[in-house]
Amino acid sequence: MYPRFKHAFTLIELLVVIAIIAVLAAILFPVFAQARASARKAVCMSNEKQISTAILMYFQDYDERTPRAVNNASTSARLTIPIAPALIGDSAFAAPDAVLGRPAGFLYPYLKNQEVWRCPQDTVVFDNRVLNTNGSLCPANATSYHLSLYLTGTNVDGFNEMTSGDGTAIASVPLVAQTILGRDGDASDGTNIENNTALGGALVGEQFYTRHSDHTQAVRHGGLGNYIMLDGHVKTLAPSAVSPMARDDDPINPCAGCPDAINPNAQAFWNIVR
Repeated sequence: MYPRFKHAFTLIELLVVIAIIAVLAAILFPVFAQARASARKAVCMSNEKQISTAILMYFQDYDERTPRAVNNASTSARLTIPIAPALIGDSAFAAPDAVLGRPAGFLYPYLKNQEVWRCPQDTVVFDNRVLNTNGSLCPANATSYHLSLYLTGTNVDGFNEMTSGDGTAIASVPLVAQTILGRDGDASDGTNIENNTALGGALVGEQFYTRHSDHTQAVRHGGLGNYIMLDGHVKTLAPSAVSPMARDDDPINPCAGCPDAINPNAQAFWNIVR
């Protein structure tokens, strides 16, 4: 009788197996990451669709006009909106807070959900207990989406950072299905400005109304961004697919690479023709 020895893997065999596992991991991990990003993009589009549905309901209740721009949501002097009387803590989406003295945002009754204003692909940390530093009564980074001040604040003066703050009659917009109402943007507290040094403002988010707002858009979905059109539908576009409806050049503050001229082949437009 000869002793029976168990067969063991050699060092070469182990190294080959490890190499195969490493190659499979290198192939599959990016696929998993891409699938996860695609799922987050779908959630983001769902969020924006819920927001657009809420705004469409707002249209019905307010004579087919867009929501107005935020009135005195922060203590900053930037982007004065001469709506009287001033409403401290005014916002578009925030839940009411009696302790802070913050009233319900004027879109809040249509959603009653603050989390829907956050894109899951937005990497900025959000804590509902932390208010912004600009004197706002709204939480910092509470929203990942911007709404266009071209629609929510008529008579926009991009040079002097002034707007009437009034909503726009939808009937005055010539291309409703191609006019951008909102889109992926920088995380903000939903007031007119993001902080004390920010340049401009919008109903939700900052710098969307400025003369070169095209370069402030978020493209966190594989170089693309989700956009809410004024008719309520949501689509994913590249920055090159959007354009102003009128020449948008600011000689005082030039923006190299910004598409200031009208692109007639664009799928969506920033501002409206008056």
